[in-house]
Amino acid sequence: RLGLVGSEMCIRDSPPGGSWDVRALVSESSPIAANATALDELENGSTSLLIDPTAIGLSSSEDLAAVLEGIHLEMAGVWILPSPKSAEIARWLLDLWDRRGVPASDRRGGLGIDPLGVAARYGTPPEFSSDLAVLAAAATDAPGVRAITVDSTPYAEAGATEAWELAYSLATGVAYLRDLTEAGLGVDNALDSLTFTYSADTDQFTTISKLRAARRVWDRVATACGAEPTRRAQTQHALTSATALTRRDPWVNLLRNTVAAFSAGIGGAQAVTVRPFDSAAGRPD
Repeated sequence: RLGLVGSEMCIRDSPPGGSWDVRALVSESSPIAANATALDELENGSTSLLIDPTAIGLSSSEDLAAVLEGIHLEMAGVWILPSPKSAEIARWLLDLWDRRGVPASDRRGGLGIDPLGVAARYGTPPEFSSDLAVLAAAATDAPGVRAITVDSTPYAEAGATEAWELAYSLATGVAYLRDLTEAGLGVDNALDSLTFTYSADTDQFTTISKLRAARRVWDRVATACGAEPTRRAQTQHALTSATALTRRDPWVNLLRNTVAAFSAGIGGAQAVTVRPFDSAAGRPD
Protein backbone atom coordinates (compact mmCIF):
# COMPACT_ATOMS: atom_id res chain seq x y z
CA ARG A 1 0.00 0.00 0.00
CA LEU A 2 2.80 2.42 0.83
CA GLY A 3 4.49 1.60 -2.44
CA LEU A 4 1.35 2.39 -4.41
CA VAL A 5 0.85 5.68 -2.58
CA GLY A 6 4.44 6.65 -3.21
CA SER A 7 4.13 5.86 -6.92
CA GLU A 8 0.94 7.89 -7.18
CA MET A 9 2.61 10.87 -5.49
CA CYS A 10 5.52 10.73 -7.94
CA ILE A 11 3.24 10.50 -10.97
CA ARG A 12 0.93 13.27 -9.85
CA ASP A 13 3.56 15.78 -8.71
CA SER A 14 6.51 15.10 -10.99
CA PRO A 15 7.40 17.96 -13.37
CA PRO A 16 6.37 17.95 -17.05
CA GLY A 17 8.47 15.41 -18.91
CA GLY A 18 8.94 13.32 -15.79
CA SER A 19 12.39 14.58 -14.81
CA TRP A 20 13.78 17.25 -12.51
CA ASP A 21 16.24 19.94 -13.40
CA VAL A 22 19.37 19.20 -11.36
CA ARG A 23 20.54 22.77 -10.76
CA ALA A 24 24.12 22.99 -9.49
CA LEU A 25 25.16 25.86 -7.24
CA VAL A 26 28.33 27.57 -8.50
CA SER A 27 29.87 29.72 -5.77
CA GLU A 28 33.63 29.60 -6.25
CA SER A 29 35.87 32.53 -5.37
CA SER A 30 36.79 33.56 -8.93
CA PRO A 31 35.41 33.31 -12.48
CA ILE A 32 38.11 30.81 -13.52
CA ALA A 33 37.44 28.52 -10.56
CA ALA A 34 33.69 28.90 -11.11
CA ASN A 35 34.10 27.85 -14.75
CA ALA A 36 35.97 24.70 -13.72
CA THR A 37 33.20 23.82 -11.27
CA ALA A 38 30.46 24.56 -13.80
CA LEU A 39 32.04 22.31 -16.42
CA ASP A 40 32.58 19.55 -13.86
CA GLU A 41 28.97 19.75 -12.67
CA LEU A 42 27.55 19.57 -16.19
CA GLU A 43 29.85 16.70 -17.16
CA ASN A 44 28.70 14.73 -14.12
CA GLY A 45 24.95 14.96 -14.45
CA SER A 46 23.77 18.46 -13.56
CA THR A 47 21.41 19.93 -16.12
CA SER A 48 21.62 23.64 -15.26
CA LEU A 49 23.69 26.10 -13.23
CA LEU A 50 22.81 28.45 -10.38
CA ILE A 51 25.42 31.21 -10.49
CA ASP A 52 26.15 33.08 -7.23
CA PRO A 53 27.56 36.42 -8.49
CA THR A 54 28.35 37.72 -5.01
CA ALA A 55 30.43 34.70 -4.00
CA ILE A 56 32.24 34.63 -7.35
CA GLY A 57 32.77 38.38 -7.35
CA LEU A 58 31.41 39.14 -10.82
CA SER A 59 32.36 42.69 -11.73
CA SER A 60 31.99 42.78 -15.51
CA SER A 61 30.38 41.06 -18.46
CA GLU A 62 33.78 39.50 -19.20
CA ASP A 63 33.68 37.82 -15.78
CA LEU A 64 30.32 36.23 -16.55
CA ALA A 65 31.57 35.13 -19.98
CA ALA A 66 34.60 33.54 -18.27
CA VAL A 67 32.35 31.60 -15.89
CA LEU A 68 30.39 30.22 -18.85
CA GLU A 69 33.37 29.63 -21.15
CA GLY A 70 33.12 26.31 -22.98
CA ILE A 71 29.49 25.75 -21.97
CA HIS A 72 26.87 25.19 -24.68
CA LEU A 73 24.27 27.75 -23.63
CA GLU A 74 21.64 26.26 -25.93
CA MET A 75 21.89 23.04 -23.89
CA ALA A 76 22.42 24.13 -20.28
CA GLY A 77 20.21 26.54 -18.38
CA VAL A 78 21.85 29.46 -16.58
CA TRP A 79 20.14 30.89 -13.52
CA ILE A 80 21.43 33.91 -11.61
CA LEU A 81 21.11 33.94 -7.83
CA PRO A 82 19.50 37.28 -6.82
CA SER A 83 22.04 39.87 -5.68
CA PRO A 84 22.33 43.66 -5.33
CA LYS A 85 23.75 43.78 -8.88
CA SER A 86 21.05 41.58 -10.43
CA ALA A 87 19.81 44.07 -13.02
CA GLU A 88 23.32 44.69 -14.33
CA ILE A 89 24.19 40.98 -14.41
CA ALA A 90 20.88 40.20 -16.12
CA ARG A 91 21.84 42.49 -18.97
CA TRP A 92 25.23 40.78 -19.21
CA LEU A 93 23.52 37.40 -19.55
CA LEU A 94 21.09 38.66 -22.20
CA ASP A 95 24.03 40.17 -24.11
CA LEU A 96 26.04 36.93 -23.80
CA TRP A 97 23.18 34.92 -25.27
CA ASP A 98 23.06 37.40 -28.16
CA ARG A 99 26.82 37.36 -28.74
CA ARG A 100 26.94 33.57 -28.79
CA GLY A 101 24.01 33.41 -31.18
CA VAL A 102 21.71 31.38 -28.94
CA PRO A 103 18.20 31.48 -30.46
CA ALA A 104 15.49 32.81 -28.14
CA SER A 105 13.69 29.48 -28.32
CA ASP A 106 16.79 27.67 -26.96
CA ARG A 107 17.51 30.01 -24.08
CA ARG A 108 16.84 28.61 -20.62
CA GLY A 109 17.49 30.27 -17.32
CA GLY A 110 16.61 33.07 -14.96
CA LEU A 111 17.80 36.67 -14.71
CA GLY A 112 17.50 36.74 -10.92
CA ILE A 113 15.66 40.04 -10.48
CA ASP A 114 14.26 40.10 -6.93
CA PRO A 115 14.46 43.53 -5.24
CA LEU A 116 12.40 42.50 -2.19
CA GLY A 117 14.30 39.26 -1.60
CA VAL A 118 17.63 41.05 -2.05
CA ALA A 119 16.53 43.71 0.43
CA ALA A 120 15.71 41.01 2.97
CA ARG A 121 19.03 39.20 2.50
CA TYR A 122 21.45 42.10 2.04
CA GLY A 123 19.71 44.98 3.79
CA THR A 124 19.42 47.12 0.66
CA PRO A 125 16.47 49.50 0.17
CA PRO A 126 13.35 47.55 -0.97
CA GLU A 127 12.80 49.77 -3.97
CA PHE A 128 11.42 48.80 -7.35
CA SER A 129 12.84 50.36 -10.48
CA SER A 130 12.01 50.34 -14.16
CA ASP A 131 14.45 47.41 -14.47
CA LEU A 132 11.75 45.05 -13.23
CA ALA A 133 9.40 45.66 -16.16
CA VAL A 134 12.10 46.38 -18.75
CA LEU A 135 13.95 43.11 -18.16
CA ALA A 136 10.72 41.12 -17.91
CA ALA A 137 9.67 42.53 -21.29
CA ALA A 138 13.12 41.81 -22.76
CA ALA A 139 12.72 38.11 -21.96
CA THR A 140 9.17 37.63 -23.27
CA ASP A 141 10.43 36.28 -26.61
CA ALA A 142 12.32 33.50 -24.81
CA PRO A 143 9.78 31.11 -23.24
CA GLY A 144 12.48 29.26 -21.29
CA VAL A 145 13.70 32.39 -19.49
CA ARG A 146 12.24 33.73 -16.25
CA ALA A 147 13.28 37.30 -15.56
CA ILE A 148 12.07 37.60 -11.98
CA THR A 149 12.78 35.32 -9.03
CA VAL A 150 10.63 35.25 -5.90
CA ASP A 151 13.21 33.91 -3.45
CA SER A 152 11.71 33.03 -0.07
CA THR A 153 14.86 31.38 1.34
CA PRO A 154 16.06 34.56 3.14
CA TYR A 155 12.93 34.36 5.31
CA ALA A 156 13.28 30.63 5.94
CA GLU A 157 16.92 31.09 6.91
CA ALA A 158 15.91 33.88 9.29
CA GLY A 159 13.56 31.49 11.11
CA ALA A 160 10.25 31.86 9.30
CA THR A 161 7.88 28.92 9.57
CA GLU A 162 6.61 27.19 6.45
CA ALA A 163 3.37 29.17 6.61
CA TRP A 164 5.25 32.46 6.87
CA GLU A 165 7.56 31.48 4.03
CA LEU A 166 4.52 30.87 1.85
CA ALA A 167 3.00 34.17 2.93
CA TYR A 168 6.16 36.14 2.12
CA SER A 169 6.48 34.48 -1.29
CA LEU A 170 2.86 35.15 -2.21
CA ALA A 171 2.99 38.77 -1.06
CA THR A 172 6.20 39.29 -3.04
CA GLY A 173 4.78 37.63 -6.14
CA VAL A 174 1.64 39.76 -6.01
CA ALA A 175 3.72 42.93 -5.56
CA TYR A 176 5.73 42.06 -8.67
CA LEU A 177 2.58 41.29 -10.66
CA ARG A 178 1.12 44.67 -9.75
CA ASP A 179 4.28 46.49 -10.74
CA LEU A 180 4.57 44.65 -14.06
CA THR A 181 0.95 45.09 -15.08
CA GLU A 182 1.00 48.77 -14.08
CA ALA A 183 4.02 49.16 -16.35
CA GLY A 184 1.96 47.79 -19.26
CA LEU A 185 2.86 44.10 -19.31
CA GLY A 186 -0.09 41.74 -19.79
CA VAL A 187 -1.01 39.58 -16.83
CA ASP A 188 -0.17 36.35 -18.69
CA ASN A 189 3.27 37.63 -19.68
CA ALA A 190 3.80 38.92 -16.15
CA LEU A 191 3.01 35.48 -14.73
CA ASP A 192 5.34 33.85 -17.26
CA SER A 193 8.21 36.04 -16.05
CA LEU A 194 8.09 34.72 -12.47
CA THR A 195 9.80 31.76 -10.84
CA PHE A 196 9.68 30.84 -7.14
CA THR A 197 12.50 29.50 -4.96
CA TYR A 198 11.59 27.71 -1.73
CA SER A 199 13.67 26.18 1.03
CA ALA A 200 13.64 22.38 1.42
CA ASP A 201 14.65 20.96 4.78
CA THR A 202 14.73 17.68 6.69
CA ASP A 203 11.07 17.76 7.69
CA GLN A 204 10.07 15.85 4.60
CA PHE A 205 6.27 15.86 4.98
CA THR A 206 6.16 19.57 5.74
CA THR A 207 8.42 20.36 2.78
CA ILE A 208 6.24 18.26 0.45
CA SER A 209 3.10 19.92 1.77
CA LYS A 210 4.59 23.41 1.47
CA LEU A 211 5.45 23.01 -2.19
CA ARG A 212 2.04 21.57 -3.00
CA ALA A 213 0.28 24.32 -1.04
CA ALA A 214 2.35 26.98 -2.81
CA ARG A 215 1.16 25.78 -6.21
CA ARG A 216 -2.44 25.64 -5.05
CA VAL A 217 -2.56 29.14 -3.59
CA TRP A 218 -0.64 30.66 -6.50
CA ASP A 219 -3.20 29.15 -8.84
CA ARG A 220 -5.84 31.00 -6.84
CA VAL A 221 -3.88 34.25 -7.17
CA ALA A 222 -3.51 33.81 -10.93
CA THR A 223 -7.20 32.94 -11.28
CA ALA A 224 -8.16 36.09 -9.38
CA CYS A 225 -5.96 38.09 -11.76
CA GLY A 226 -7.87 36.72 -14.74
CA ALA A 227 -5.01 34.66 -16.17
CA GLU A 228 -5.53 31.98 -18.77
CA PRO A 229 -5.67 28.47 -17.24
CA THR A 230 -2.47 27.45 -19.02
CA ARG A 231 -0.53 30.36 -17.45
CA ARG A 232 -1.48 29.84 -13.81
CA ALA A 233 1.05 27.16 -12.85
CA GLN A 234 3.80 28.14 -10.45
CA THR A 235 7.37 27.39 -11.55
CA GLN A 236 9.22 26.05 -8.50
CA HIS A 237 12.88 25.74 -7.63
CA ALA A 238 13.82 24.12 -4.31
CA LEU A 239 17.11 24.91 -2.54
CA THR A 240 18.14 22.70 0.36
CA SER A 241 18.17 24.59 3.65
CA ALA A 242 21.36 26.27 4.83
CA THR A 243 20.17 26.28 8.43
CA ALA A 244 19.68 22.51 8.41
CA LEU A 245 23.41 21.91 7.90
CA THR A 246 25.83 21.63 10.83
CA ARG A 247 29.41 22.82 10.98
CA ARG A 248 30.58 20.00 13.22
CA ASP A 249 30.38 16.41 12.00
CA PRO A 250 29.36 17.60 8.51
CA TRP A 251 29.11 14.05 7.16
CA VAL A 252 25.63 13.77 8.68
CA ASN A 253 24.68 16.63 6.35
CA LEU A 254 24.77 14.08 3.53
CA LEU A 255 21.71 12.46 5.09
CA ARG A 256 20.03 15.80 5.75
CA ASN A 257 20.53 16.88 2.13
CA THR A 258 19.23 13.54 0.90
CA VAL A 259 15.97 13.92 2.83
CA ALA A 260 15.60 17.56 1.72
CA ALA A 261 16.25 16.78 -1.94
CA PHE A 262 13.89 13.80 -1.85
CA SER A 263 11.19 15.97 -0.30
CA ALA A 264 11.64 18.65 -2.95
CA GLY A 265 11.37 16.12 -5.76
CA ILE A 266 8.33 14.34 -4.36
CA GLY A 267 6.78 17.72 -3.56
CA GLY A 268 6.83 18.57 -7.26
CA ALA A 269 9.62 21.14 -7.61
CA GLN A 270 10.74 21.43 -11.23
CA ALA A 271 14.34 22.16 -10.19
CA VAL A 272 16.35 21.10 -7.16
CA THR A 273 19.63 22.52 -5.89
CA VAL A 274 21.52 20.66 -3.16
CA ARG A 275 23.99 22.69 -1.13
CA PRO A 276 27.43 21.09 -0.63
CA PHE A 277 27.36 19.06 2.58
CA ASP A 278 30.33 20.96 4.08
CA SER A 279 29.18 24.47 3.15
CA ALA A 280 28.40 25.31 6.81
CA ALA A 281 32.13 25.00 7.56
CA GLY A 282 33.13 27.59 4.93
CA ARG A 283 33.56 27.71 1.18
CA PRO A 284 33.32 24.12 -0.13
CA ASP A 285 35.83 22.74 -2.58
